[in-house]
This record gives sequence, structure tokens and C-alpha cells, in this order.
Amino acid sequence: GDVNILSLLYLKRLNVMPFADWAYNQGGLSDNRMFSFGTDLLVDFNAIGISIPLSAGLRYIRTDRKENHFQFLFTLPL
Repeated sequence: GDVNILSLLYLKRLNVMPFADWAYNQGGLSDNRMFSFGTDLLVDFNAIGISIPLSAGLRYIRTDRKENHFQFLFTLPL
């Protein structure tokens, strides 16, 4: 359900979206296989009584080189 916090923030939805990417690059001196996976965690909300829907969240990525990456996500419909 929807959550209303002191009329400043109206939380509408929580999205969890897992993903995986695989690529193969052939050519040059060597062939490369690349793989990564992760998830996006997004919250849809309205802030300060403004009726424009916003989304914000965090993306986690794990690469085949055992590297961890985090990115902030923000969406504003235009």
C-alpha cells in the first residue's frame, strides 16, 4: 500500500529489478567474454505535495572481475 510521511513524502511503489548482462567480443589480439549482474532498487514517490511522479533508487552491479559498483538512480518525467 501507499505510505504518507508527514505530508512531505508520499511513497507509492517499491520496485526490485534484477538483471544480468553477457557479451562476447571477438577480434584483435584476444577474445573477451564479459559478464555482470545486479539489481535496481527504485522507489516511486511524490514529494512536498507536488503531483509530478518521481523515482529514485540505487543500482548494484557485480562484474566478472569481482568488482562491485553502486550507482544512484533518479527519474523525472519530461
